[in-house]
Amino acid sequence: MPSVLWEKDGPVGLMTFNRPEALNSFDDDLLSGALACLEAAGADPELRVLILTGAGRAFCAGGDVAHLQKLPDEAAVSQFIKRTGELAARLHRFPRPVIARVNGVAAGAGANLALACDLIVAGTSARFGQSFARVGLIPDAGGHCFLPRAVGLAKAKELMFTGALLGAEEARSLGLVNRVAPDGQLAESTLALAREIAAGPPLALARIKENLNLSFGLTLEQMLARETEGQVAALMSRDGREGLRAFGERRPPLFTGE
Repeated sequence: MPSVLWEKDGPVGLMTFNRPEALNSFDDDLLSGALACLEAAGADPELRVLILTGAGRAFCAGGDVAHLQKLPDEAAVSQFIKRTGELAARLHRFPRPVIARVNGVAAGAGANLALACDLIVAGTSARFGQSFARVGLIPDAGGHCFLPRAVGLAKAKELMFTGALLGAEEARSLGLVNRVAPDGQLAESTLALAREIAAGPPLALARIKENLNLSFGLTLEQMLARETEGQVAALMSRDGREGLRAFGERRPPLFTGE
């Protein structure tokens, strides 16, 4: 059985971590499968939105402790952590919107992979935890970058220092989660959001994502320059012309990504 599953529903792709017996914790096979799946998905011109989830009763419990303990030396440990970070970076920079569909626990690096996505939809039983310090480790998979942006620096320090678990509603109240859905409606609710976004203009959404990801590191002047360049390209695109024409004709636009 593959460690990562892939399926498509029109313009929406679904990538599923598939180690349910280990709460979808990472080993080398899962990391390799996820990286390969993202590469193939990024090359699919028909894909407009990607959903990431986990099989069974968990989203992802982070690194597989048994696998970590078997790594033979410092070089192997370093390589494993770097590949986990590479997966987070690829999700963060993926050229289409990415939605984390969080079922059950998202702990350690699993929580940070969810944060690397653009949006998080959580089931009511979802739990989020920065569990690293409880076992003598520090957060990885981009957690030091993603978490303070989501909840603020002081709250990020509290969550990382204590390793406390957050329920879905508390995570939403902190701004970590976008939407909460009943567990039985989680897949349906996430797909509805993905389809809504997939109906939007792909080129514009890609630029919006890129600009927002860069926004904390750019000055206002630098961002204004990026906005000018991007807006000119949007206005000159087929989708831009279609959007303005549809607005004037009071009808829904039909975006093609051109």
